[in-house]
Amino acid sequence: SMYWGRPTVIRAVAARLPVRSAIASASTAVTHDPTALRFEAGEAYLSYELTAAGTVLDTQHTVVPESMRGQGIAEHLCDAAYDYASAQGLRVLPTCSYLSTRYVPNNAARLGARTLRHVDTSTPGLEVSVDWRGLARLKLTD
Repeated sequence: SMYWGRPTVIRAVAARLPVRSAIASASTAVTHDPTALRFEAGEAYLSYELTAAGTVLDTQHTVVPESMRGQGIAEHLCDAAYDYASAQGLRVLPTCSYLSTRYVPNNAARLGARTLRHVDTSTPGLEVSVDWRGLARLKLTD
């Protein structure tokens, strides 16, 4: 697990967002379905959860069917997720192995401050997080 403790999943935040929005990512059309908590490009998708009181986008899975592989679709899905997180003021926890082992390391200079290695919300009133660069942050929460 990429974090200590089990964060609370906040689906209510996603329910308040627009039902569907299109995000243009190069030549691959990526759509965002906040109700399903997914970014989609045809049959390929990146699923996520909102955790830590809705302030962290926890990427769960990136799935690209065999017939669609080798076209950069996984990267486009990740780009769309990061664009969305940036626009919403969210940080990203790359639980998905593709993000944590390929996408983030290849883009660390650009994504490091917004990307978390760990987040712990198990202590009431306190959030402890460590970003990709290794910087720790303590935050008092409600």
